Amino acid sequence: MRTATMIVLASGWVGCAAPSVPVSPESDPIGPSIAPVGAYEVGRVRVRMPWAGSVAVGLSLLDHPAVAPARVGGRTEYAHDGLIEWWEEGPRGLEQGFDVADPPDGELVLEVGVTGAVAEVDEDGLGATLRPSAGPSLRYDHLAAWDERGTALPARMEATEAGVRLVVDATDAVGAVTIDPLVAVAAWSVESDVSYQHFGHAVASAGDVNGDGYDDLVVGTTDYGNGERLEGGAFLYLGSAAGLSAAPAWSAESNQAYAFFGQSVAGAGDVNGDGYEDVVVGAHGFDGGESDEG
Repeated sequence: MRTATMIVLASGWVGCAAPSVPVSPESDPIGPSIAPVGAYEVGRVRVRMPWAGSVAVGLSLLDHPAVAPARVGGRTEYAHDGLIEWWEEGPRGLEQGFDVADPPDGELVLEVGVTGAVAEVDEDGLGATLRPSAGPSLRYDHLAAWDERGTALPARMEATEAGVRLVVDATDAVGAVTIDPLVAVAAWSVESDVSYQHFGHAVASAGDVNGDGYDDLVVGTTDYGNGERLEGGAFLYLGSAAGLSAAPAWSAESNQAYAFFGQSVAGAGDVNGDGYEDVVVGAHGFDGGESDEG
């Protein structure tokens, strides 16, 4: 069964990351790779998908003079004063790193400029979505930081007008610090395109609901309204060899105002023994004789 890693982002958008292992063209109908590629220029890296017409997203380290890239071993490096920015291509995507020789005793802050896309930082601060004007969005995430002992350091992302700020608590760091995010592509994404729907409030694997050998996805939207205010809804997207479907194969709503149907969603297994996986949807404000009994 082909699977993918699910990413749950701020309400209003749901994405699915590409598989993290390489596949051959013969074994995979999607193709040999859907990892982004980088064009290394003076002062910045332009990241795009490896097909014609894709929009390039520029990433640059701000507050540092622009320097030319150099190929060092298996990666591309930008040597700044006291800091080396490096890029390494792999099956998961483009791995970016910053090796800071003498970090401050406190917060270590790096300002990353983003051009060609809008940067939307996740609520937990551990990743961001880079949305170009056209084509698939990029994920800038898997943020990690550690010192020369290998001790993990708290790290987060913050949104700025220019792009993204990387913040590391280096208070207890010993020696040099490495900051290491990853640029990858969201192989599938969907949004409500309606204000205040909170689409993606709840997301879960639905199992294989139609028995085709591919896992499916259920998405809850608590504030959905289709005749009743804040009734909520749930939407099912089918998996296939080409990925998740662009449109839901099934949807349901509460038909009751303020029911908040879709507050929670989950795969329920095969509850009736018919050989197909089922889903369960919560509605904490539903009235069935008692007010807001759920």
